[in-house]
Amino acid sequence: MGRNRIWTAERQTELRRLWNDGKSAAELADVFQTSTGAIYVQARQFGLTRRRSARRRATEESRTRGGDCTGQRRFTGVVSSGPRVVLPEYHPAVVKGTPFFPGQVKPAALLERMLISGENSRKLGRIVEKGRWKSFEIFSLTLEERDTCPRSCTEWRSCYGNNLHHSTRITDDGTLERRLWGELASLNARFPAGFVVRLHVLGDFYSVGYVDFWRQALIDFPALKYFRFYGADAAGSDRFRGRQAVPRSTAAVRHPFFGRRARPYVR
Repeated sequence: MGRNRIWTAERQTELRRLWNDGKSAAELADVFQTSTGAIYVQARQFGLTRRRSARRRATEESRTRGGDCTGQRRFTGVVSSGPRVVLPEYHPAVVKGTPFFPGQVKPAALLERMLISGENSRKLGRIVEKGRWKSFEIFSLTLEERDTCPRSCTEWRSCYGNNLHHSTRITDDGTLERRLWGELASLNARFPAGFVVRLHVLGDFYSVGYVDFWRQALIDFPALKYFRFYGADAAGSDRFRGRQAVPRSTAAVRHPFFGRRARPYVR
């Protein structure tokens, strides 16, 4: 049978019916013994359009509102995109244990503040919306990835930070803990009912002294709560496990690879 046939009224009606039934252009080409290009040409001529799938509608709506319908985020036009970056074993950041974007590393003394409002984060938002910390303001702290992390981390090459080219990483120039303590004291006075710190968007507990810093902060600042994710490598995350005991109502820790059904556990 020839590939080029006249589009009679009957064939046009059948094309409309099958098109609206969701048949693909390739399937229609087989039915009508023609090319997919000819199918698309006829579809345009007949004014046929595809209905957007539910998934596509949701994606477009998410992009329109920047993935946020709560009004909690400052940058509502920002959406995540692209695959995660996995660095080769010989990359300087992997070998030396430094951030992928060294130009985004800033000394603590040069920053106006280190605890940043969650409204500046696409994922966090300004306040907690449910649970025992509902209505608490959220702040985040970002350190240097890899430089403050154990090399045993299984995400050493594929760190989340490889995709965060805008995030400022704070490096300790000898003033970090002193300045951080001052900011926590200020927030404790400003939000006596409670506030939350998302610890280590990037980076990790880099020393025993730094672990003790946060342990003492939870004691001295009763309004302070924190949550964090710990890495997939238990050995690295357990380096200071014996020194992390804090009241159960003040801190939440979650393994990021357990999936949605995992329950955060509290320390």
